[in-house]
Amino acid sequence: MIIVFGSLNVDMIMPVATLPRPGETVLGKEYHLIPGGKGANQAVAAARSGAQVHMFGAVGKDGFAKLLFDSLGSANVNTDGIATSSKRTGCASISVDQNAENLITVASGANLDAKASSVPNDLLTANTILLFQMEVPAEENWKLIQRAFGCGCRNILNLAPAQAVPPEILKCLDILVVNEIETQMLAKSLNLTPTNQGVAKSISDSYGITCIVTKGAEGTTAYDNGNVIQVDAMKVNPVDTTGAGDTFVGALAAALDEGKTLADAINWANVAGALTCQKIGVQNAIPMRKDIESQM
Repeated sequence: MIIVFGSLNVDMIMPVATLPRPGETVLGKEYHLIPGGKGANQAVAAARSGAQVHMFGAVGKDGFAKLLFDSLGSANVNTDGIATSSKRTGCASISVDQNAENLITVASGANLDAKASSVPNDLLTANTILLFQMEVPAEENWKLIQRAFGCGCRNILNLAPAQAVPPEILKCLDILVVNEIETQMLAKSLNLTPTNQGVAKSISDSYGITCIVTKGAEGTTAYDNGNVIQVDAMKVNPVDTTGAGDTFVGALAAALDEGKTLADAINWANVAGALTCQKIGVQNAIPMRKDIESQM
């Protein structure tokens, strides 16, 4: 079973010719309102890969919340743990250019009311994987990570958006997933030399955890108990890369949950993330298990 503790947003996606610079207005032809949020995205990705998933977080009393519940429900994600906040449901404004690059601004809203205490102890077992991201209050993440660690769960933290992580929290993780920018930012907070390979290996060796670095079209590298695992990316012509990282993490967790090796799980996640890039949006673009299997 997988528990996702994290954010739920509605994404307002605007395709544009070029991304705006400071002070510049760029006109687009249309926009799309699509369910998102790193937590919800990862929950949908894990469920579509075949896992049993419970989502915990918070939404507002508004129409955006219904959009999220409908999307999660259609993916068979258990939503009983989603609380209702007096704040508005989180929202992200995403501009996507012709090269599939994006510019994202997030209003946290109800995500600021996500509470670690909402996850009951009876779900925290040695057979449970917990997924975390950084779009809810960090201190709530840390509380639940430490509690889950004490219960023998497997903890996976996707450090996005990048923030400092206390060393005592790193010790409670099983897997840390970062991209190249997040790796460098974490290095600064830990006073490590900010080179991707050196930092990821140092974190893995120092804290006894698996550190996975995603590098887009260049594939994925994992540092695991002294071993280095390199998995190539699936070659695609991307339309929108917005949800690729979230899909990777959710699919990775699902693959590990069903007993795949780390290398096979990363390969599965790479394919899932690549397929997501072929449509505009995130949750609507996340592939089903049969779609991933057809590319393996």
